[in-house]
Amino acid sequence: VKPDLSQMVESMTARQLKEELEKLKIDYSDCVEKEDLVKKLKKGLLAKREDQVLNSKSAANFAFGRRSYPVAIRHYNDALAACLIEGDSSQSNVIAGTEPQILCNKSISFLRMNQAALALESALASITKFPAFVKGYLRAAAAQSSLGRHSAALLLLDTGIEILQRDHDVREEICFDQPESGPSAKKVYEDMVALRKSVLELSTSQGDTETLLEASQCLSEEIQNLIVTNSIVLQLSEDMLSDVLGNHLLAENLNLLSCTCRKLRCFILFGEKSKKIWQNVCLRSWPSSYHMERSDSCDWRVLTMERKILHERWQSGLSESKISLLDAVRAPIFNVTMQEDILAAVEDRQFKVYNLARRQQISEVSVETSGNGTLGLWMDLALERIVTGGWQGNIKIWDTQNYQCKRVLAGHKNAIVSISANHQIIASTSFDGTCRIWDWQGKELSVKYGHDGHVCGLFLEENAVWTGADDATVKKWDFDRSEAIMTFPNHEGSVWCVQSAGSFLLSGSTDGAIRLWDVRAGSLIQTLRSHTEAVSGLALDDFTFVSSSFDGTVRVWDWRTTSLRNTVNLIEAHKEDLHHLQRYPKCSRICYNENTVVVGTLDGGLYLIDVY
Repeated sequence: VKPDLSQMVESMTARQLKEELEKLKIDYSDCVEKEDLVKKLKKGLLAKREDQVLNSKSAANFAFGRRSYPVAIRHYNDALAACLIEGDSSQSNVIAGTEPQILCNKSISFLRMNQAALALESALASITKFPAFVKGYLRAAAAQSSLGRHSAALLLLDTGIEILQRDHDVREEICFDQPESGPSAKKVYEDMVALRKSVLELSTSQGDTETLLEASQCLSEEIQNLIVTNSIVLQLSEDMLSDVLGNHLLAENLNLLSCTCRKLRCFILFGEKSKKIWQNVCLRSWPSSYHMERSDSCDWRVLTMERKILHERWQSGLSESKISLLDAVRAPIFNVTMQEDILAAVEDRQFKVYNLARRQQISEVSVETSGNGTLGLWMDLALERIVTGGWQGNIKIWDTQNYQCKRVLAGHKNAIVSISANHQIIASTSFDGTCRIWDWQGKELSVKYGHDGHVCGLFLEENAVWTGADDATVKKWDFDRSEAIMTFPNHEGSVWCVQSAGSFLLSGSTDGAIRLWDVRAGSLIQTLRSHTEAVSGLALDDFTFVSSSFDGTVRVWDWRTTSLRNTVNLIEAHKEDLHHLQRYPKCSRICYNENTVVVGTLDGGLYLIDVY
């Protein structure tokens, strides 16, 4: 946003102002003059900023409550970025009252991760910008004490206590639920007095050291071995050292090296090259984080730590995951899909959209007026499109702004089961035994005949499409050819789901088996038999794939070794919610990101399996 945002709004024509107000879904029918439009747009933009701040803060507090501190810090950073939009000087009481709380909550998140220096940085930012916000002094003092700077901690506490006694009634009883609500004078005062007593005892027994990390007795034997390398490492230029650290060390080794001496710690954690070092480490270890590369507000060190924790959780097979029921409805939930924090699910003749961060339903849209329901679903937030396939054989394209139907694609003769798309085309499979390829304008580009029976499974590649059907086969189709270019016939039941990963392919069938194929050789590599009923959904990434089944389980697999890591049983894990449903859950489609697995059931349950 440019520094002259206010002037830019004022320089817009009346038509441009109306277009911007329409994008924000703001009614301007009561505006008579251009000045009225300008005032309304400025107010709308400010309200949008406030929503961004509050939504990010709410997501962060939710993550904090689950002890997902790296995730919380990421959301707190998003909230702060919305508070400090460059060039927008609009005054907001909501933002002014929320920003110091966010800084303090971010500080305590760092403290819970034993990152006292970063906790101090956030707390001091709160004090500098909001000197009367006493909670900042409490957080800064806790951070200083953790660093061994007890004198500085006592000074901060005395300053905060003086402000409290001057401006507040410390006997006042106010609800104080950390970190979600604002600070109570009584509670903060009691916390400060208790912390001051603890700091005095530490100062008496330990003295006032600059940092406990400097004490040689606190260094592990592994770290002390790294000290031997300092004489070599510290002779490198800053550019060469940055390249070596960012491109050749793992995150855990980088953290260990930062503990060996003050110069390296400053260079790795706070130096000018620090961001680039951690960015390289993160992208090298987890390439899926590339979409954050252009984000100026991204804390790459925190993101790296978050990815590392998430990777360890996935490696354990989600053994410490938390299962919750997001929604319970009367009709089957046939399909689910999500991007970022937005989840869409098709249920009966409608689709619903949820905000996962807030665990709230955003919208509910009717798709069909008759028939047995909606099966196909696809969503892309960048394209601002949701695509649904109904029982009557029609594909409908919806926008994600106001959830209006923009186009209907007619051609299938029976219910549509699966939908996938990219920026150029849409692919669909149906009970009519075909796979059809469309462009976004609604033109049917090709029809793929060759399966016997219903075609259910679908995976779209850049230049080809994979399908699975009731004839127990998987077929690969080129966009420009009418015949299949490859067929895998070894299943013993209907193939309901397929997923491709380069030269490998996964397919799930009603025989309860998952089969792994070598696409280049055109042969079966392995059959994975773990599910006891039909495999209804598959999803995968670089390290892991997950499967869902009518047996009521979600299974987590190691993608490289094809070994089963863990089985998440929805029946056993969530018996208390089964009274909302009529029967035990039969899992339908599945989707997931690094934080959450989402699975729908034919019994009307929408389940979340949180990695943290």
